[in-house]
Amino acid sequence: TLANAEPTSAVFNWGQVKFAPGLEITEFGHNSNVFDEYLDPKSDWVFRATPDVSMFAAFPFFKFTLYAGSQLGYYKTYDTENSAGYEYRGRLDVLASRFQPFIAGGETSARTRPNGEIDTRADQTERELSGGLVVSLGPNSRAYVAASNSSIEFSNAFEDGVDLATSLNQDVMNYSAGLQTGLTPLTTLTVFGSFQEDRFRSLPQRDADTRSVTASVLLVDAIVSGTIGVSYVDFKPVDPLVEPFRGVKV
Repeated sequence: TLANAEPTSAVFNWGQVKFAPGLEITEFGHNSNVFDEYLDPKSDWVFRATPDVSMFAAFPFFKFTLYAGSQLGYYKTYDTENSAGYEYRGRLDVLASRFQPFIAGGETSARTRPNGEIDTRADQTERELSGGLVVSLGPNSRAYVAASNSSIEFSNAFEDGVDLATSLNQDVMNYSAGLQTGLTPLTTLTVFGSFQEDRFRSLPQRDADTRSVTASVLLVDAIVSGTIGVSYVDFKPVDPLVEPFRGVKV
């Protein structure tokens, strides 16, 4: 998932290529409980930032988008929590006719908490490779089909003696098809359906299949921008003891 539109702010031009460097500071200050401990919490001064750069170029028969960034974390006292991750993504679109194939891929390596239930800052690597076909239906509408394969891998990470690699390493296959159309010059409607297979490498009893239909509206404006969407989800786990889910999510 990578934006295929050219950057519009903080842009430097080099011929047909546009660069947009950036810096996001995600945390700066005093953390009163570094390890999320109930008893005897440890405090420290923390700084987290993500310097990055986006690159976009469009030519008569193709266009590409590249992104590279680094996720940096610094702790003054508990230097074992310091981290220097990376993220890179790329996408190539062929613009030969109404039928426009594309391919994309990326990798992210970071040392962070996987979710709100895990306190350990774990070394994790996520990889993705995707491809598909876009069909132009008019100046403001297009349909697409796509498939992606992604993976999540943990290394040297334990939570209460449990190896996160054994519990969470997984591969995900996703197939989707949809329609995108411009409602106004500033709003875009996307409707798509998808089928996803989650396969855990060491615990196949956690495998699940998910079917969903989603409608979303993207607003791009100089003052207000964002996306709002609603999905109908049908989640079916392999394990009969795990409760399936079928309903609407916003």
